Amino acid sequence: METILLLLISIVPVIGLAYYIYDKDYEKESSSLLFKLIMGGILVVIPAASIESLAGNLFPDSYNMTTIQFLVYILIDIAFVEEVFKWFMVYIFSYNSHEFDYMYDAVVYSSFVSLGFASVENLLYVIHSTIHVGLMRAIISVPAHASFGILMGIFIAYAKKFDIKRKHEKSALCLISSIFIPSLAHGIYDYCLYMNSKTYLTFFIFFVSVLFVISFIMLRKMAKERREIYNTRTLKISDLHKK
Repeated sequence: METILLLLISIVPVIGLAYYIYDKDYEKESSSLLFKLIMGGILVVIPAASIESLAGNLFPDSYNMTTIQFLVYILIDIAFVEEVFKWFMVYIFSYNSHEFDYMYDAVVYSSFVSLGFASVENLLYVIHSTIHVGLMRAIISVPAHASFGILMGIFIAYAKKFDIKRKHEKSALCLISSIFIPSLAHGIYDYCLYMNSKTYLTFFIFFVSVLFVISFIMLRKMAKERREIYNTRTLKISDLHKK
């Protein structure tokens, strides 16, 4: 019975957040695309973990790291690696999709990949832990992954918008930011969480609160404005390639 409860605690928050984000989409994305995205997030857990393990050999044992070494380790070997793999899934499955016609779509795409990733990570943590840990991850970790996805999606949306307008330098900058900003947020989140200190715990609570508020305000704003990627509804990706 406890195992079933732990499974529900792991999965229900992911489903709830995915539905919340999906429900705000003005023109709903196809189930096939959303399935690819969430499965992409699930599948990249294995290669991400493998790269993290290999790259971890470049760093000293965590107990012997300096504060700076540990910060670099968290930012690069954990946050950056995971966000790059998520970003790659978003890019290959959706960036050139004909369904990508609203700015908010990118938020849906990146959030679904992030939540797919979070579902596996949650299961791995919770299944061998306690209900208390499961509840804490449901309240904090799953929304954090969704927030990283929201931030990623916002920058990808602007990258696509600039790409359509042939402002390629701005598009490239937004694509870089779509990896860098979520990685930085993810790194700060993990670093504060791993540091066994009241000071870091206080900052962690503050940071997470600000992260959640900002990301979900931006999500609601983009969903409400319904800004289109293209200048006209008839312009398609295939038309762009012909120019």
